[in-house]
Amino acid sequence: MAPKIKDSLIQLVRAFDKALNIRVKQMSAITGVAVTRYRKKLELSNLRLQYEVLRGCGDVKAFPMVNRLRALEKEVEDADSEISTLASALRRSGASIQDLQEKVARIVLSFPPCWRHIPQVCYTH
Repeated sequence: MAPKIKDSLIQLVRAFDKALNIRVKQMSAITGVAVTRYRKKLELSNLRLQYEVLRGCGDVKAFPMVNRLRALEKEVEDADSEISTLASALRRSGASIQDLQEKVARIVLSFPPCWRHIPQVCYTH
């Protein structure tokens, strides 16, 4: 194998490894934020219900809940924004992986035809 092709393949393998590690971290991050957001939305729904019941009964305990409701709404909005940012980064990393795959295809097509064939081996017992 020509040294230039070998070096190109080594660089691509390293780039793939890096891109896939980044992608796994991004997927983990977006999952974590989504789980947290889901929990906050459940907490917010529960607190809204409590607030409405207490307010409907004229209980003064309802009014201190307003600040917590607003804080939870803000946390959910922040999580929505973070999920959008992470999703955008995830799309970009997917595009970079696609670019790397196209580079591999170009390199493989530059091989002599006899190098492109990968024989299939069948094992029999």
